[in-house]
Amino acid sequence: PADADAIPEPKLAQAQALPEMKHGAKEMERGADEMERGAKEMRREASKLRTNKAYREKVIAEHAERGETVTHAELLRAADSMESGSRGMEEGAKSMRRAAAEMRRQRIP
Repeated sequence: PADADAIPEPKLAQAQALPEMKHGAKEMERGADEMERGAKEMRREASKLRTNKAYREKVIAEHAERGETVTHAELLRAADSMESGSRGMEEGAKSMRRAAAEMRRQRIP
């Protein structure tokens, strides 16, 4: 007969998967960190667009150099969209952190 002390195949596969899950959790947390940094940068840019007319004029001039037309009103609408997008990124980061925590809690039954 097979070695009585051997770990059954399904449990062995689960045991081997645990370190990979821990690594995956760490990578998910890194991704969440990046999303949070991106959200913060979007909020900062949105704030500059919303509150700084000289900055908007600089952005308009940069677009004009590329042959593109953008207006103050469009930049203000973009700021609103950026703010909304940053909230979505923050929610995504929270979700990733919850999933990473769940992965860390996994045990071999």
